[in-house]
Amino acid sequence: EGAGCAAQAAAARIVRTTAGKVSVRRMMQENALKDFIGGDNKMAEWVVRQGGIPQAIFIDDGYVNLKDLAKRLPKQYFKETAPGVYLARLPIVVGHTGILEIDSSTQALRLSQEAGSFLVNDGQLFVRDTQVIGWREKTNGPATFRDANEFRPFLLSWGGTQTYIVNSKMASFGYANRKAYG
Repeated sequence: EGAGCAAQAAAARIVRTTAGKVSVRRMMQENALKDFIGGDNKMAEWVVRQGGIPQAIFIDDGYVNLKDLAKRLPKQYFKETAPGVYLARLPIVVGHTGILEIDSSTQALRLSQEAGSFLVNDGQLFVRDTQVIGWREKTNGPATFRDANEFRPFLLSWGGTQTYIVNSKMASFGYANRKAYG
């Protein structure tokens, strides 16, 4: 019963009245990413993975779900590969005023290991009845552990934000880098 209550409570918190803004921006100037890309040539990881100036998908000023992202972003960054299965080829950042919902209409959100995708919540993130998986495109399967220092997608929620994960599978995440949790 507890999980059912938690799921309902989380669902009740989602404000869907304002459609969020979706944009692709450079990672450099963004506060929510400062720990990954500041100093120590940390940016190099994403320059190599993206083949240019590192960018990320940003969600701001309201509510977005994965269908919205697929409609509003170029396919090379985010696409539906099968019904309800989405592949992100850039990092996804839920901004301070953003709300991202990943629910049961999503079979899986796959974060590309090769493309350097990850998920950062600096706003509100709701994950319910679904899967979010680090994905190795080369083998078309989960980004299973091979080496602690090898980049793998991860999820980070900053302090003071709201993150609700209910009845969902999170897998093949994390590597040996500050805040790159698995």
